[in-house]
Amino acid sequence: MASCLFVVIVVLLISSAHAEPTCATQKFTNNEQYDRCVDLPQLGCYLHWSLDTAKNTVAIVFIAPPATPDGWVSWAINPTGEGMVGSQSLIAYTAANGSMVVNTYNVSSYVGVVKGKLDFDVTDMKAEHSDGVMRIFATVELPENGRTKVNQVWQVGGAVTEEGIPVRHAFGQGNLGSKGILDLLSGEISGGGSGNSKTKKRNVSICLYGRYINEPELEPKIYISSSN
Repeated sequence: MASCLFVVIVVLLISSAHAEPTCATQKFTNNEQYDRCVDLPQLGCYLHWSLDTAKNTVAIVFIAPPATPDGWVSWAINPTGEGMVGSQSLIAYTAANGSMVVNTYNVSSYVGVVKGKLDFDVTDMKAEHSDGVMRIFATVELPENGRTKVNQVWQVGGAVTEEGIPVRHAFGQGNLGSKGILDLLSGEISGGGSGNSKTKKRNVSICLYGRYINEPELEPKIYISSSN
């Protein structure tokens, strides 16, 4: 009997191995779209960003559920290390009058959080709170010109003092693991609380033609089957 060779090229839009990340379904009130997004591995947080290599800046949206409704959320770049100490932070919380506030803080120690200007410029800062999550919007100048890998730290806490200083967060596994290296070009991150510094490629989504597409979707899978 004649043999038939069937070659089928299939582009997998969604597979069990590469499920669509939650961040790809998130929308913003300003209808802004960002080039990439990723589900961060701890604390139920998400990051959207667009990298502008010509200006050496990254526009970000950080989304996180605060530990309590009166709590705070934070996203930071640490230009000197991979942990919280030394991080340059954007922290958002709800003020006493009910409005959302986002400020910049230098985290000099585990007990010292100082509100003030960061070592790099931050513009277009604003914050929102709805549906149980807070959102921080900002454009951040990258610490080193041309370097697209950054040490990121993210965190959530349960209270803020009257002076606008975040009260210390919990020290659970998720809190301690909410840090790692983010490659703004590829979306690869390391860390995330596993205790292993090996780089892990998260399920990053790329915005094309107004919708998010998972990176694995861009790689066609080739299946070859033969029958007699």
